[in-house]
Amino acid sequence: MQITNEQLLALISAIVPLIVSLAAYLYKVLVGKLPAQKQMLLQQIAIQAVHMAEQVGGSGNGAAKRAMAENAINESLKSLGMNVAPSLVNAAIESVVFSLNQQAPKLVIHPVDTSSNAG
Repeated sequence: MQITNEQLLALISAIVPLIVSLAAYLYKVLVGKLPAQKQMLLQQIAIQAVHMAEQVGGSGNGAAKRAMAENAINESLKSLGMNVAPSLVNAAIESVVFSLNQQAPKLVIHPVDTSSNAG
């Protein structure tokens, strides 16, 4: 049995939201283990880093933008003398990206009947 491209795309389309939702849930669970001040600080730094990576990285190239955000977060935390587990940093990034994707406007293209304009 061979999987067609359409089936593969449908499978990926079904799995990606699940993975992102799971990452957001894990973020909340892991952050619950941090003291409240560190939680708020990590969240603020993650938001700034992800926005910076989105602006600098442009569209596409998610891996490069993720690495850029991760480096910015780690450097910021290091400069503040904070040591946060890499899994928390990754979860914070996923949480911010998930929230950005939920806010993104959806583009809907409607076909226009141009048959009456011919002539």
